[in-house]
Amino acid sequence: MDNHLAAGWCWYNTLDRRKEYNFCHIDQHDDLANDKHDIVKDLFEETPISLERYISLHYEQPSKVVMPPVKAIRWDNYILHMKSVFPHWFMKEVYVCHDFVSGKKSSVTNTQPYDSYYDLDNGWQEYPVHPININCYDLSQILEEHIGNNEGRLWIVNLDVDYFLNNKVQLFTETYIESICTQIVKEKAKIAVLTIALSPDCCGGWENAIRVYNYIAERLFIEMRL
Repeated sequence: MDNHLAAGWCWYNTLDRRKEYNFCHIDQHDDLANDKHDIVKDLFEETPISLERYISLHYEQPSKVVMPPVKAIRWDNYILHMKSVFPHWFMKEVYVCHDFVSGKKSSVTNTQPYDSYYDLDNGWQEYPVHPININCYDLSQILEEHIGNNEGRLWIVNLDVDYFLNNKVQLFTETYIESICTQIVKEKAKIAVLTIALSPDCCGGWENAIRVYNYIAERLFIEMRL
């Protein structure tokens, strides 16, 4: 797909809707826009769902508003839409993005979760709970620690090739990209589904997006080339 618009559809048609999973998002952007979820909850009462139905879902504008219908599922809001229906697919969340992802940002209700601990001098203290954020320097090692050493749930791995670029500039070497691919291959038995997006608008065009995708696909032993 040319962006992550249909990633949720892939998960829905691949995963066991009753099982718990962990979630890892590797992307230049967090894709955590938070919109109304009611129409999506109604959508996922249907089985099966065609891709056309999924991507065409929209909100009608009020009668007095002279505007086209609003697309319900977009490249920037699909994660929280899926989380609103399947919260058990996000038991542990790992974000590998260019910006920090807070607990509030990754919350369907847009509220910051807190936990507490007991301090001998000050009594019970609250602290904000955030998803796991991984920086680029530790990515390969931390992927091994979180995915490789997790003996329970399988993982959803959501990869956008724009993570490796900043518009027309490739931020990371092929050696770095290969190290990430090597780690994903190593942990493939613990990955339930891998979705890959190209996002050409954030890669300086199709040429860059396709070049990086094909490099990744070869190292992940994915047959499809572009």
